[in-house]
Amino acid sequence: MARWFRPPAYTRVYLFSSFGFLAGVLGFGLSGWFPLSLGLNFVCGITLAGFAVMQSTIMILAARPEVRSRVMGVLTVCIGAGPLGMLHLGWLADWLGAAAALQVMAVEGLVALALVALIWPEMRRATALTTD
Repeated sequence: MARWFRPPAYTRVYLFSSFGFLAGVLGFGLSGWFPLSLGLNFVCGITLAGFAVMQSTIMILAARPEVRSRVMGVLTVCIGAGPLGMLHLGWLADWLGAAAALQVMAVEGLVALALVALIWPEMRRATALTTD
């Protein structure tokens, strides 16, 4: 990632990687054809890598040096809360079935991402496709 992108593009990579992952999960939940599902899994893996790299990179770059360890602590707590989402996914899968649960979770994520993109000016600026 560092080879292809520079700091002005990091927020855009984060936003589009998040969107790509959620769209890939939604497509996977809707897919009934193995080759398409396999391709969507590949897309999800690539975009998840973009999200994972940028989530900590953006936080480290945005924080003052004296609070970076605290910021990373908050990020670790947020990542550690992931099993709560898996509990929600398991409950949905038991109630609606696995494919429908993936679709619901992906739509929930896309709605949350859209709200974040609307609320924070940094995200709105990231959607403007300017050259870096």
